[in-house]
Amino acid sequence: MRLTVRNRNLAYVGIAWFLLLTIGITGYWTLLPIFKNPLDEDVVFVYVGVRIGLEHGWNHLYSVDLQRQYYALLRPGAPFDALARYLHPPPLAWLYVPLTLLPVQVGFWTAVVIQCILLVASWYLIAPGKGWGLPRILYLLAAFAWYPVLYELRIGQPVMLVVFALAACWRLADSGKPWLAGVVLAIGVVKPQVALLVGPCVLLSGYWRVGVAWAASAGFLAILSIAILGTDGVKDYLSLLDAARHIVYNRYMTLADVFPDPAATVAQIIAVVLTLIAAYRLRGAPLARVLALGVVGSMVSIPYDHLHDFVVLVPAALLFLRTEPPAWQRAWLLVVWISLELVWAISPVPLLVAQVVWLAMIALPLRSQSRTTLGAASAAA
Repeated sequence: MRLTVRNRNLAYVGIAWFLLLTIGITGYWTLLPIFKNPLDEDVVFVYVGVRIGLEHGWNHLYSVDLQRQYYALLRPGAPFDALARYLHPPPLAWLYVPLTLLPVQVGFWTAVVIQCILLVASWYLIAPGKGWGLPRILYLLAAFAWYPVLYELRIGQPVMLVVFALAACWRLADSGKPWLAGVVLAIGVVKPQVALLVGPCVLLSGYWRVGVAWAASAGFLAILSIAILGTDGVKDYLSLLDAARHIVYNRYMTLADVFPDPAATVAQIIAVVLTLIAAYRLRGAPLARVLALGVVGSMVSIPYDHLHDFVVLVPAALLFLRTEPPAWQRAWLLVVWISLELVWAISPVPLLVAQVVWLAMIALPLRSQSRTTLGAASAAA
C-alpha cells in the first residue's frame, strides 16, 4: 500500500521525535562525565603531546617518560596506564596548538563545538537530497543519535576531521576540482587507520587526479613528520604503536577478537587485498561508492580500534546511499547502526558480520549503475 503525502510526513515527524529523544537521553548519559571533568577524556593526551613538542621539541613527542610527566601535571594522581598515551601522528598535535593557548577546559569545549560543526558540514555536503527539508534532516538527527558519534564528542578524538575530509573530497571532486579534493582527503592522516585504504582505492578505481593529489599531500606530511621526529622519534612512535596493537581493549572490535594470532593478521591482510581488488573492479563506478568501499574496507581490516573510530562510517553510509542502492541494501545500514549501538551489550561479532556484508554490497554494484556512471566517472577522474 502506497503512503499518502500526509502519512509519509507523519512518519517523518515520528522518526524525528524518536531520534531527538534518543539524542537527549543517550546524550545525557554519554556526555555526563565531561561535564564533571573534561580532563578525564582522550583530549588530555593531545595537550600532553603539544606541550612536549613546544617545550622539548617534536622529536620527543613519543617519549613515554615525558608523556608520563606532563600527564601527571594535567591530571595529578590519575594513573598513567597502558592506554594513557599520545599515539596520533604529529600533524594532529600541530593542529591543536592554537587550542592549547586556551585554558584546558575551554579548549576542550571549543573542540567539541568544532566537531559538531564538522559533522553538520559533512552532512550538508553529502547527504542525499538538497537543502534543509525534514527527510534530509533525518540523516543528521540519526547521526547525532548514534552512540559512537556521542561517544566521539565526549572523548575528543579527531575522527570528525576524517569525516569532513571524506565529505569535502567527494563534494570537490563532484564539482570538478579533483586535485583539491585529493589534497583535502589527505587530512585523514590525523587518524590514518580509520581510512587507510581510501587513498589506494581511489587510485585503483581510476580517479587518478584525486589519488595522485592525495598521495602527494599525505606523502609530504609523512616525510615532514619523519624529518621532524628524527630516527629516535620514529623508533619511539613505532614502539608505542606496537604496544598499543597488543592491548586487548584495542582489539575488541577487530578481526583479532574473532581469530587468534597469527590467523587474525592473515584475515586482516585478506580483507585488505579483497578491498583493493574490489576497488580495481569498480573502475568507472561513482567516486561516492569508491570512498565508501575504502572506509568500510579500512574498518574491517583495522588492526586496533575503539567505538569512536566507527564514526567514519557515517560519511560512508551517506555516500553509499548517494549511489541509490536497492531498498534491502539501504535497510542493511540499519543493521550496521544497531550492531554498533549495542556492541558493548552483546559482542563485536554481529558488528564484524554486518560490516563484511556491507563491504560485499559495495564491492558488487549493480551492473546498470556501472554502465550508466562510466562516462561521468571517467570525466571526474
